[in-house]
Amino acid sequence: MLKKLIATAAFAGASFAIMAPTASAAPAAPESNVSAAAAHFAGVYPNANAARKACNDGINQGRWRGCSYEFKQGQTLLWVV
Repeated sequence: MLKKLIATAAFAGASFAIMAPTASAAPAAPESNVSAAAAHFAGVYPNANAARKACNDGINQGRWRGCSYEFKQGQTLLWVV
């Protein structure tokens, strides 16, 4: 039983180590007034109003200082600094 737990944990750790770099890769930051080097991808929203609300909520909570938006196929991508 203990061997199975150790083997499972080792396999899970190896899988995470392999997948982590690809899972954390975000698409390139859009051209905007926010520095591309400092912008972080914050999510995809169904429309500009939802993205703007998320931006304002994050600023009010002190999670970021500013936002930029990218519009793709009817959805809005939110980038924050």
